[in-house]
Amino acid sequence: MLRAVRQSVILFCLGMITQGNLLSFDMSRFHPCYSVLHGLAAGYLIATVVVLKVKAKWHVATVAVFLLVYWAMIMLNPVPGVGAGVLTPQGNVAAYVDKLVLGRFHYGENTGFLSYLGFGASVLLGVLAVEPGEE
Repeated sequence: MLRAVRQSVILFCLGMITQGNLLSFDMSRFHPCYSVLHGLAAGYLIATVVVLKVKAKWHVATVAVFLLVYWAMIMLNPVPGVGAGVLTPQGNVAAYVDKLVLGRFHYGENTGFLSYLGFGASVLLGVLAVEPGEE
């Protein structure tokens, strides 16, 4: 678990360096959660926790739960002043959550904190592709 946390932190930092403009040392250009590497880091960490803590026979169900929860959050939670189920870049709940969490560091169409569930499900699908069958 510690190795997964370390690797996720490294990926996250690389994302801040490459697309987040961390090394420009200009806070007006700094985008701490803008790179797809952030989503991959989160997905890797989520999938590692699932693989280590959830029995293999429940991995498919976990993927389904992640995707259904993500769908429900996007489609059923109303954004103030916009409503529920709006999928425009400015009106969806994922962008709203990003704006709440990141504040002045929010930048354009981030990968979104809510989409980390989708990244986790994608990495788990990769795990399922190579997992040995149960006998």
